[in-house]
Amino acid sequence: MLQPAPTFEATVQIPVPGGESRPLVLIFKHKTREEATALLARQPQKGDTDGSVFDEIVAGWRNVEEAYSPENMTTLCQNFAQAPEAIIAAYFTELGIFRRKN
Repeated sequence: MLQPAPTFEATVQIPVPGGESRPLVLIFKHKTREEATALLARQPQKGDTDGSVFDEIVAGWRNVEEAYSPENMTTLCQNFAQAPEAIIAAYFTELGIFRRKN
């Protein structure tokens, strides 16, 4: 009970231009509250797609044809401009750093 699993899954709704959001199941890396808060404090500008933050928080994905890799994550973020914000928000919400919307 005191030690969480090193990873956890969450479904992120990726906004699609001109269409409905599409679900993406990500495998996230668990961080302590202190680690997550420090990561959030050094979070780059909104829309940043360099992928460095994803190396720290994403371990993989499910139900995607292409295998997870940093390069494929960058491609996803380049093709869907709102994906980085959606992924980061979902991560911090799951950790309890951001509050869930009702």
